[in-house]
Amino acid sequence: MDPLIPPQTLKRLVTAVCLAVAWCAAARGAEVSMSVSAGRDSLYLGESLVLTVRVNGVDDASGAPVLDAVRDCDVRLLGSHSESQTSISVVNGRMTRQSFQGRIFSYEVTPRQAGILTIGPIVLQAGGRTLRQPGPRVTVAGVEAQDWVVIGVEAERQSVLIEEPFDVRLTLRLRGLDGAYQDSEPLDPREPPQLNIPYLGRELPGLEGPDVRQVLQGLLADAHNAPGFLINDFSVQRDPFDNFFNMNINSPFQRNPAIFRLARRRDERDGRRDWVYTLALRYVAREEGEHTFGPVLFKGKVVTNADAQGRAQTHPVFAVGAAATVRVVPPPEAGRPSNYVGVLGKGLTVEASVDSQTCRLGDPLQLSVRIAGDVNIAKLRPPAFWELEALRASFRLYEDTLQTQRDDGAVTYRMTMRPIVAGTIEVPPIPAAYYDTTARAYRTVTSKPLPLRVDEAPEFRMDDVIEIAGETSDQARRGDRTPSGIMLAPHGARGESLAGGRAVLATALAGPVFLALTVLGLGAVRLRARWRGRGARGGALRRALRALGSGDGGEGGRAAGLSRAMRRYLAERLGVQRPGLTAHDCRRLLLERGAGEEQAAAFGGLLDRLDAAAFGGGAHAGGVPEDEVRAMLLRLDATLGRGEKSARGRRGGGAAALVCVAILASGAARPAHAAADDRFAWAQAGAAAAAARTPEEFRAAADVYRDMVREGVRNGPLFYNLGTCLLLAGDHEEAAFHLRRAERYLGADDDVRCNLALALTGGDENVAPALPWTRIPLFFHYGLPGKVRATAAAAGVVLLCLGAALRLLRARRIARWCVTAGVVLTVVFGSSVAISLLAEARDDARVGRTDLSSMSAFSCPLSRVPAFSLTRKGLWP
Repeated sequence: MDPLIPPQTLKRLVTAVCLAVAWCAAARGAEVSMSVSAGRDSLYLGESLVLTVRVNGVDDASGAPVLDAVRDCDVRLLGSHSESQTSISVVNGRMTRQSFQGRIFSYEVTPRQAGILTIGPIVLQAGGRTLRQPGPRVTVAGVEAQDWVVIGVEAERQSVLIEEPFDVRLTLRLRGLDGAYQDSEPLDPREPPQLNIPYLGRELPGLEGPDVRQVLQGLLADAHNAPGFLINDFSVQRDPFDNFFNMNINSPFQRNPAIFRLARRRDERDGRRDWVYTLALRYVAREEGEHTFGPVLFKGKVVTNADAQGRAQTHPVFAVGAAATVRVVPPPEAGRPSNYVGVLGKGLTVEASVDSQTCRLGDPLQLSVRIAGDVNIAKLRPPAFWELEALRASFRLYEDTLQTQRDDGAVTYRMTMRPIVAGTIEVPPIPAAYYDTTARAYRTVTSKPLPLRVDEAPEFRMDDVIEIAGETSDQARRGDRTPSGIMLAPHGARGESLAGGRAVLATALAGPVFLALTVLGLGAVRLRARWRGRGARGGALRRALRALGSGDGGEGGRAAGLSRAMRRYLAERLGVQRPGLTAHDCRRLLLERGAGEEQAAAFGGLLDRLDAAAFGGGAHAGGVPEDEVRAMLLRLDATLGRGEKSARGRRGGGAAALVCVAILASGAARPAHAAADDRFAWAQAGAAAAAARTPEEFRAAADVYRDMVREGVRNGPLFYNLGTCLLLAGDHEEAAFHLRRAERYLGADDDVRCNLALALTGGDENVAPALPWTRIPLFFHYGLPGKVRATAAAAGVVLLCLGAALRLLRARRIARWCVTAGVVLTVVFGSSVAISLLAEARDDARVGRTDLSSMSAFSCPLSRVPAFSLTRKGLWP
């Protein structure tokens, strides 16, 4: 039994799928990435450095990078913290959210040997991909072992929080003297040793430290012969009157190295009393990151003993103090509340207020929340109002109205909301969590509840839709003739593309791009084979001429050698099989490849003569010389070369035509144009419709909606509200016009169809509200929103191109199914979208403004098309 899919077809199908996956990966870009950095590029043996691995695109604490391949080092995971964040910005009344996912892993790496080491490779499994980084290179220097000077650099804590202070202490232990000089410091005042402290005298980004110059000013030696240390390149101004007669007259104000007397004490260790010198500095962390303090270098002489005359005996020493690393990290993730506002400090307070204590159901209110305290307000983010169930239970929140005002030490957030529950209610407490640096724990503070009186308003329904009830002066609404209420969706003030915009365009272009890549790939394979054959053909003449005269055994052998050379040349030059190639076959092949009849006959005749001479003896050769064969091959090769150049010229336009088609296809669609946002007009029209009672008041609300349409706003809720207001004002014909436009955007919406059916009655009480029967067979056209139908048509284009690509790969059975499905989707939904775009463009022309986002390539006057005369009867979209 034959398999359902032949192996060759299956192989080509797998190749096509791999090409599609590769193209999708290239289109999406590298969503997951990894970067590696080391806190230092050089250190001494015995020191450690912090290796930071930053993963962008995922936030998985369990998916730590693998450092098993790191050699000659001790590696310890210090921890990880999330870098994911969501920022909310409001510019000109437009709220924008930006989300980012990422995590930072920190490792302590301690080299075990000196030299140049590579800390890597580092491997990460994330997002279904394997990422590999070679790792940084560091230089590790060795230090001579000695016990005269021992240096230590210690930080109060290895990790601190933002805004948290910490101390860095430098300690120098110098070996004490014995005997009568045990109370003397082991330092020679004439040759003070040099201390190199790299974190002194330079700015440390992200840290706030002390005034180093002021600290060192208090440590200056007050006597010239006092033992002390030289630190970095700090110097003091020379006194011009000190040692006046030995002064250099050319530089009376030359600066001298400064000598510092550090805080010192005696410490008993191993039966001797050492001298311990210390220098402590306090820093405050302001930003996240890693900070290295050190290494500290000691270079100079120390006093080891004294001779009988009391002269000091010194010994040169070079010592290194290992650096200390401090990580500034965010608050711990464990136990972090959901209402965390992103700051740490102390004394956070939250105060809430509303602009009115009484209102009607549905009236807009402004909620203000002020947050203050001893925190960094630049990192403060707004409380998650929209996640508070107690607030959402009583109010409709408008997130896009959020505004931020920053004052000295405080931030005020303002947002619009509408009550949806009548009676005496309250604005619940607004919580805000922060990390208390004093208690080193999360704390949550809340505002006080705000009482609010909400009066009944029958125009508002409990499901956030305004329900119009009661009697009007010109029409009684009762039973099933009551129109549905207007929509209060916030996105009603934003423009929307009927055909789905850029997302649908990108989907539609995916298919042609994939087909073009497949064609280019197959062309590359064929071109490679053609170049290989061309290389073989190019050397055919050279090899044939070299083989002339290679036969043995007299005249017959020489004729056989000439015959083999001619057959070999023709087979290699034309790319055919040499065995069984007769003289008749040679003439036929030469005629097919553009050689003349005379030349083909001459070649065949010469080959016959050589065969006769080879098989019948030299007497049958007729005296065929080698020069005649050589001349024949040279003339024939020139003729065949001219024919191939002509053939290549005739085949040169196929690839160019394919590229032109791809360019035209990619430029056929235009991205949807986003209309200007007018939230104020949207809110104003909603309030006017809520308070309307008479046809004139509904018509005034409709005028506000109509102005938004003239300004270019296009979306389903806007057309629905405009049509509903016109219906309640008694303008049935125009109401049906706008409700049809709303149906193109919203699809099978019950409220739209209810009001459209009422508008089509024309206000006649004797006509039952109903939609035309033509909508039943065309359910997909009227029932699906425009962007859904456009997406389906784009999927059809992708399937068509995929089927064409599979056919090129000879997977014909699967290609047939893809092409069939693509044709159905493209024809059915593509024609539906085209009709909707034509109708929408015609309707735009009627309202006095053509929306170019709805018509990309139509410039004729659409009002002259006969099909549009059926729209008023409801038989056409």
